[in-house]
Amino acid sequence: MYLQYNNPSLRSCPIGASPYIIQPGDTFWLISQRLGVPVDRIIALNPGVDPRFLMIGQQICIPEPPIIRLFCTIPLLPIGGHQRAGGSVWIREDEFSVTGYSTLFAATFLPEPQTLGDFNAYIGRLNIAQPYPDPPIIHSVILTRIERPIHQVTWAGTRILPEGPMPTDTAEIRPYNTNTDVIGPALLRNTFQKCKR
Repeated sequence: MYLQYNNPSLRSCPIGASPYIIQPGDTFWLISQRLGVPVDRIIALNPGVDPRFLMIGQQICIPEPPIIRLFCTIPLLPIGGHQRAGGSVWIREDEFSVTGYSTLFAATFLPEPQTLGDFNAYIGRLNIAQPYPDPPIIHSVILTRIERPIHQVTWAGTRILPEGPMPTDTAEIRPYNTNTDVIGPALLRNTFQKCKR
């Protein structure tokens, strides 16, 4: 049950934060999800506020939403006989990230993976080149099948990278068997040579 907060005075928030008035049903977690800000930052900005006893009309301070910066994007081009298939890779960073770069794979017009052999999914891979003779470092993510009425099936997934890719690094999408860990040949691929910012 919520109580009405009757103090009309508004306190100022520090630089990088904005005032927010508690609405019915609000919790710190719901506010963080709705506004895309970390809940621990909300708690840190409001040391005198007990998150278990929020009152309607109460003012708190919230961090301003992250500034998303696009590092670059590349198209994923079809290889072999899959000329209808296509996709993209977006690399971005945000000001709250301490782990690096968020990498999003998305592809459409891919055949169902089981039509290509003993596969049940697709996997997006980033091949980070290393000095010879070291093999490349591979960062991968299993792509999720997204299907909506009257739209083409999209396969998408996100992976966090410790650093941005170099022009010689490659991104690709391959069929994959999640049970046997077998990876098929690349259907879509490109380098980051023409990374568009």
